[in-house]
Amino acid sequence: MLLYKKYEESLNNELFYNTPGLIEIKMGNELIQSSGVNQEIVQEVFQTGMQVSEGKSEMRNFSVSYFPIKSGFKVEAILLLFPKENRENEFDENIVYLEKLALAGCNWVGISIENERQKKEYELVKVELTKLFSILTQPFCLVSRDGVIQEINDHLASVVQKRRSILIGEKVSQILTNDSWDIVKQQT
Repeated sequence: MLLYKKYEESLNNELFYNTPGLIEIKMGNELIQSSGVNQEIVQEVFQTGMQVSEGKSEMRNFSVSYFPIKSGFKVEAILLLFPKENRENEFDENIVYLEKLALAGCNWVGISIENERQKKEYELVKVELTKLFSILTQPFCLVSRDGVIQEINDHLASVVQKRRSILIGEKVSQILTNDSWDIVKQQT
């Protein structure tokens, strides 16, 4: 939940700062426990993955729009768009613009969440591969197509008499000649 709060603050402080609109991002239990949130609309948004707007009601004299925040193809949270206090008329006048901002915000949050997940997965895989490479007794080096050393084990680093930490991120020309690298690229 804290993850979404940082995005909520960012959107309110940057995207919605000078507008009559305000957003809240809620997920799971927060949605169920929130007063003033239409549970039928929440279910509809989670089921359809589509935006739904709720008009003025007995509980409030302003409308609320519910936007799905998706990570991958799954709705993970809902962004609620509503007017700032005492700006309800201005909100209604600018609703089309505000909804476009909210939709852009949802897309940004969804992409950011997915990127953070992928970074975490990448880091876990990288840690496991580093462990694996460290126990190899044969010289080993993992190089990107553009010739940057992504991983190298201590054995190969000692052969070329450089520290492993210095070689990672460097060009493979630090350990191979350009002709040798060209031969390796042709074989892959």
